[in-house]
Amino acid sequence: MKTVIVGDSVKKRHMVLLIVAGAALLVLAIAGGIALRMKLSDNNNQTKQTTTVTLPASASKAQALSTSGNNAAAHKQLDDALSQPGLSASDKYAMYYQQGTTYFNEANYPQAIASYKQAEASQATQSLSESIGDAYAVQGDKDQAIVAYKKAIQLTPTSDNPVGGDEKSALEQKIRNLGGQP
Repeated sequence: MKTVIVGDSVKKRHMVLLIVAGAALLVLAIAGGIALRMKLSDNNNQTKQTTTVTLPASASKAQALSTSGNNAAAHKQLDDALSQPGLSASDKYAMYYQQGTTYFNEANYPQAIASYKQAEASQATQSLSESIGDAYAVQGDKDQAIVAYKKAIQLTPTSDNPVGGDEKSALEQKIRNLGGQP
């Protein structure tokens, strides 16, 4: 019987893949939430309804373009969607979050952070703060990454969230890995 020990580099690759997959799932969840909100929106406000209808499709299309490696087209799709008048805070959040994720996937971490912070101006969430921390960590800014991870911990809902404790623990471990104290 042979025992195989998985090395740290394999574990790191698996962790990166899990993070990327988690980010993709988050974007899909955001797009789904926007679609649900659309269905529940007031049909009397035709301008808002028209604007809102195009956003989930824009986010989904941008995500598909980015996933296929066509980041320039993804950015154009998002820029066009963001230029629409009358966007709600949640619409801006979704678009800027996707834009940040696209930049992150391109390894353009300063632009990813800038886009994530624009999303944060509309709505602060645990996953967004964690994404900001991830971008800072990858570019080597440990102090800013720790600040972002601590903010993510504060934003992690624990009541009515069975995985909230696990999310907090994972964030605390990220902080420790960077040499900080949670």
